[in-house]
Amino acid sequence: MAEKPRSKTLPKPQARTGTARGGRPTKAEALRRRIEAVGMDPDQVDPLRILAGIAVDTSASAAARVSACRVLIANSGRLIPIPPPRAEDDDEQKPRDVLTERALQLMAGRGGLQ
Repeated sequence: MAEKPRSKTLPKPQARTGTARGGRPTKAEALRRRIEAVGMDPDQVDPLRILAGIAVDTSASAAARVSACRVLIANSGRLIPIPPPRAEDDDEQKPRDVLTERALQLMAGRGGLQ
């Protein structure tokens, strides 16, 4: 007897068993994997510190630095003030002019008008 001619189409693959599925992961799954890869709790990330890092990064684009500064200025009430470095000779007060006094007041957050 003659053999039956074979079909030109490939046979369909068998359905997979179990829950493993192929293909691209969902957005939520991809995000979960990225967070696990970093190994950091997202609740511990401070976005203002990240923006401050961008603002002082000279390798970042000027537009990115300006945008970071704008957000930092808008949220300046939430920022923790950085104490000025202590001078070794705090006993000796150097004379200051009016402009320097005003600048120090503004930096200290006491920007009242005189």
